Amino acid sequence: MPQINSYLDQEYELLKSEAKSSGQLFVDDKFPANDSSIFKFKNFLESQVYWKRPRDIVENPKFIVNKIEPNDLNQGRIGNSWMVAAASCVLCIPELIEKIIPINQSFDESEYTGIFHFKFWVNGEWVDVIIDDFLPVDENNQLLFCKNLVEKNEMYGSLFEKAYAKLNLCYEFLIAGYPHDALIDLTGGVNEVYDLKFCRLTPSANEFIDPNRLWEILYYMIGLPYSILNVFELIEDNALFDQIREYGSKKPLANSIRLLRLRIPFGKNINYNGPWSKGSEEWQKVSEITRKNINVEFEEDGQFLISFEDFVQNFDFLSICHVNLNAFSNDGVYTNRFWQLKMFKGEWVVGKSAGGSSNEISFWTNPQHKFSIKDSNKSLLVSLSQEGISKKRFQTQGNFSGIHEALGFYIYDIKANAQMDNEGKYDKKELILFNYTRVFKYQKEVCIRLQVTIGDYIIIPCYLRKEQPGTYVLRIFIQSDNNLEQVKNENYPNDDVKSVIDNLDLYEELYYQRMKRLQDDETNDQTRENISQACLIM
Repeated sequence: MPQINSYLDQEYELLKSEAKSSGQLFVDDKFPANDSSIFKFKNFLESQVYWKRPRDIVENPKFIVNKIEPNDLNQGRIGNSWMVAAASCVLCIPELIEKIIPINQSFDESEYTGIFHFKFWVNGEWVDVIIDDFLPVDENNQLLFCKNLVEKNEMYGSLFEKAYAKLNLCYEFLIAGYPHDALIDLTGGVNEVYDLKFCRLTPSANEFIDPNRLWEILYYMIGLPYSILNVFELIEDNALFDQIREYGSKKPLANSIRLLRLRIPFGKNINYNGPWSKGSEEWQKVSEITRKNINVEFEEDGQFLISFEDFVQNFDFLSICHVNLNAFSNDGVYTNRFWQLKMFKGEWVVGKSAGGSSNEISFWTNPQHKFSIKDSNKSLLVSLSQEGISKKRFQTQGNFSGIHEALGFYIYDIKANAQMDNEGKYDKKELILFNYTRVFKYQKEVCIRLQVTIGDYIIIPCYLRKEQPGTYVLRIFIQSDNNLEQVKNENYPNDDVKSVIDNLDLYEELYYQRMKRLQDDETNDQTRENISQACLIM
């Protein structure tokens, strides 16, 4: 289990003990119940805001009613569907729930002290964020933000959102965002993003993505521990689909229909009416036995089935969040393939190490990070994330646009017998370009997967623009065997961690943005936004 650090130096057990001893409910002076916690620049609420504890909002408040369900979280009067949807996906997995939402939190009189806490992955480490339970309500005593519309006395969603708002400095800074950023914050995972438009268009051979390759990625996940995927193929026989390959196949058959089961987070009342939807003519060709075998049920819970081909045609982006399961369980042994983690934290300092891209003369002033490969033909997964994003909203008057710098990195092979200079860096004459991020991206994280052989390498992380200050976390996942010499890890406390981030053994949270053309023209804007954020169902 990785080390958990206290956010803003607030220790949960200490503060809870103090509240219990004093007989006074906890009050969080670092995220006070006033407008400063709602907004920093623009008051986006039309109504007056009142702060109340749950016992003054609903009768018999409960932290969790029975158990957490995928549709528990419903967006309130704030544009943070990106966060709510990502949380809805992650909180489908019990092991992740236990990591993010610590146990023994309750409104029971014997335990209740007005203090709650949640855990997030920030700047390369897990932090424990503590809050009091004052929540913003309107003049009608209705919760303004995230809530459970069915179990109205369930409070974990509202409190979770408040903790995330505290982490992001205020509720206003939750307006607009990328779901894959929230997935990183909630899992400590690594994101790979596929632009599905390149499955449809072929502007160049280098950009084309083979749809069958994406199907393979989905296939690899099926049946693995904690996988939320549900994909299968129907096999046509004499015009009737009466066979099933429930866990798909690497290679599609000529007479098969590849289906995905998707779910629209917080989408109980939103329905998809395209091919393979409830009541569609396609199901008339499927035998009753086959339908039972694949458990085809069309409940009003946001789930729907879609063919893989329609999925590729109607979604623009596929984001795969690889989660290190060893952070959540103790066995960590599901296959014979493991990954070792080497992690660096660093910063770009103006006038010293903020050199910009390789197009700049100052490029070589950027930080360099070395790693070694002991065996040949190893898979490598490299992730670079820029940190402190929320604080940059102070530079944009609270707006989301402009808070990300274009991010990328270069990987160099170090020549034999090369020596570092007095500053601990290699001269460019000692290096051979091996690989790099093809496009600098204005997002929190960039990631590439590649094959490497025996040798010494360095990675140079950088912004596109020079003289832009920032901090970053660089993670290098190296495929290893049980007998592989561990790469020394200077900045990660648990050197024996093996990250199971592999197509054969990983938790892949698939998140899809900007779904198009799947609704009729009368679909309203809110429905379009909800439909546009769908994920693969458990």
